[in-house]
Amino acid sequence: MNRILLTGAAGLLGKRVIRKLILKDFEVFTLTRNPFPVEGAQNIIIDLSRPWEFSKLPPFIDVVIHLAQSNHFKDFPSYASDIFNVNVSSSVYLLEYARSANAKLFVYTSTGGVYGHSNKPFYEYQATQLTLPNNFYFRSKWCTETLIYNYNRFFNTVIFRPFFIYGKEQQRTMLIPRLFDSVKNNTPVVLNGENGITINPIHVSDASDAFLCALSLEDSWTINIAGPELLSIRDICDSFGNYLGMEPKYSLTENSSSDLVGDISVMKELLMNPHRKLADHLEDIEN
Repeated sequence: MNRILLTGAAGLLGKRVIRKLILKDFEVFTLTRNPFPVEGAQNIIIDLSRPWEFSKLPPFIDVVIHLAQSNHFKDFPSYASDIFNVNVSSSVYLLEYARSANAKLFVYTSTGGVYGHSNKPFYEYQATQLTLPNNFYFRSKWCTETLIYNYNRFFNTVIFRPFFIYGKEQQRTMLIPRLFDSVKNNTPVVLNGENGITINPIHVSDASDAFLCALSLEDSWTINIAGPELLSIRDICDSFGNYLGMEPKYSLTENSSSDLVGDISVMKELLMNPHRKLADHLEDIEN
């Protein structure tokens, strides 16, 4: 599996995966909306939110890694078409491309959000449609998951469900940097209950390692991608406060919210054991 096409190359995770693929001497093609030159990779300009053709892509490919997501994933209904086109329509086009290009593996980045919330960890075998949140973005990811299963007879498919990836140069609107900025700016952090929900976020270095490990998988899988620690929102913000030398401010509500924790037994068995802890990477979150 030497030739790899990767979408979402300019994102937090995409940048790390590309670097590691190039270091492993893979032939990498990056697919982006805007020019994104990376030494050692061939960049192809395609806007996944609009109709596009296979003719721009390599005629043969071994692996497709689909990381791209709509930049407007929070903007429903204003950008419903953009979310649908990137998350669903482009995924079907890429699946058809992978089939026509004789791919051996298709890796799709879904989200742990398809599970909803629960006081117990989520396992991959759970019927997600029973608890799927009323959220257009999450439902679009789940729709694509169900479509991917139809292609298992043509090539192996791996569906990753990440839980709160964080790392250096992440968009400040994402959960972990947003919490950091709230503490830094003395903005009260809203907690449902005493401590807020519990999550198990994963550092981008561990997450990108998981993608490389997936290249060696046999058969098709759905796998949670999450970190080794169970941390409440209060735990996370207290850690930020210690780092900044500040006392975080909290605004408690009486609302009860269930947790969003992904069980990582399958990840550890098939891929790798994530080991990076949030408190050891606070500089990454600050910058």
